[in-house]
Amino acid sequence: MLEGALVATSGAPASVWIYWGSTDGGENADAWEHVVALGTREAGLVWTEVADLAENTTYYYRLFASNSFGGRWTGTSVRFTTAFETPSVKRNGLVLWLRADAGVQHSNGWVHAWADQATDVGGANDAAAVGNSRPLFVPEGVDGRAAIRFDGTDDFLAVPDHDALDLGTGAGKGWTVLTVYLREKNGTQYIVSKGGPESDKTDWRLFSEDAGVVWGSGASSDSNAWFRVAEPPANQPHLLAATLTQTGETEGTKVFYINGQPHPSGLYAAKASANDHPMVIGGFAASSGNLGGLVAEVLVFNRVLNEDDLNNAGWYLQQKYGINGAFEYRAPRGTLLQLR
Repeated sequence: MLEGALVATSGAPASVWIYWGSTDGGENADAWEHVVALGTREAGLVWTEVADLAENTTYYYRLFASNSFGGRWTGTSVRFTTAFETPSVKRNGLVLWLRADAGVQHSNGWVHAWADQATDVGGANDAAAVGNSRPLFVPEGVDGRAAIRFDGTDDFLAVPDHDALDLGTGAGKGWTVLTVYLREKNGTQYIVSKGGPESDKTDWRLFSEDAGVVWGSGASSDSNAWFRVAEPPANQPHLLAATLTQTGETEGTKVFYINGQPHPSGLYAAKASANDHPMVIGGFAASSGNLGGLVAEVLVFNRVLNEDDLNNAGWYLQQKYGINGAFEYRAPRGTLLQLR
């Protein structure tokens, strides 16, 4: 629905038009793609409904009214972005899904809760602020999409300890984490983590530091358990995707994807055990490893996504947040019918 208010008409009948489109035409009627004539209106709310809007697309609209005293545009155009459908994200094994365009609860922008959208655990893994360490909800934080801004000082959100978020040790286990973030400050900054501040008590962690981004899951003395790749540029949104395949009790391999580009690890041998720490976003605690930047989305799976599922989840995040990445959409593979 596109709506506005006709404040006053000075006693003369007024005709109203709503101009809209995917580009902002400003006060130039010819520059707008579409126009809806609402006819003669009295002072008050005016509106119209439009259909067949493209998903994940930004639109603008502006009102113009005219009567015998002249014509006037509204002061600014209104911008809005349509929803992004998520059929490409597989739900099996999805134990956490935090997305800033759904489930964020805030007071004047200060976030006090972020509701989990995963279905496997029935939304049990909601994140919450602790005390006054509240990040800020930004409606257009990443490419016009909602995101949560952490101040780099004491902001963080915590999910209470839950078995569904524990990876731990043991052969045959798998894990996948995807997140969209934007770093604005330097230093060691947690993006999403499950474990204590020490590396050997870290079940799993994605974090940024000046020397790179790290996919951590055990003692930092093991360079594959504490797997580091080059940090992508700051002040730009990036997609991190991290997989872990456990081949032994504490051994296994990883692949760390930076905007869809894969970086495989060698064999790690120092996987940390599960722990009873909360899972945290944006920092370990107040004034400890706090992220200075934004997080728009976090997905955690208790399995290694296959090639198709990973590409489709990555493609969804790339498209949604305007990231130029290497993930590609993979069409569903089903029964093949041949026409003769």
